[in-house]
Amino acid sequence: MRGIGIALVICSILASIAFAGMNENAKVAIHVMDYNAKRSCTKYFPAIESCSDIVTTIPDTDVHFFPVFFDFVEIQGLEYGVTWEGGSCSFTPCTDFIIGSMENSGDGISQTWTTCKQTFAVIPGFGWITSNGLISIVPHPSYGGPNITSCDRTAEGGPPAELDSIPPESRGYAGTNGLQGCDPCSLSVESTTWGQIKALFR
Repeated sequence: MRGIGIALVICSILASIAFAGMNENAKVAIHVMDYNAKRSCTKYFPAIESCSDIVTTIPDTDVHFFPVFFDFVEIQGLEYGVTWEGGSCSFTPCTDFIIGSMENSGDGISQTWTTCKQTFAVIPGFGWITSNGLISIVPHPSYGGPNITSCDRTAEGGPPAELDSIPPESRGYAGTNGLQGCDPCSLSVESTTWGQIKALFR
């Protein structure tokens, strides 16, 4: 009986993997830089080509933070929240459309581009805060997640957009004022899923 029960649970886990969207391994982290009044979406903007380019620890408190979504197949939209310790935020979106605002810690925002993004990483905008602690990616207060959508090709006869949620083990955080941020290259989703299966046989 125990063998049948394990088999049913394994099938359930594998089914959830099989029906996940194409971006099931996506991750998100927070990149931090010193505040620069001249920064824009095209000027003094970070270039992220690998997880090692994401800086998560900074000694300053007057900073710009950048949500970095990476390790996906393709992306056109996303929704997420950010928390920090400190006052309000001045957020600059770098997408074509935006719903919501990022003014207070825990606020949620939804953003989309008009074109499909197929690259290692995207940065949908950046915020200016005075923080003395951790800056973290959290679920959108209304929609959960953080969520990302693939590209909708229904107009050309292709597949509709798929939604993928980014689990806690795949979300990074940054540290300011001497606090240590997480290593974005250590974020993982595959090991956790396989760990669920292996744990059944222990």
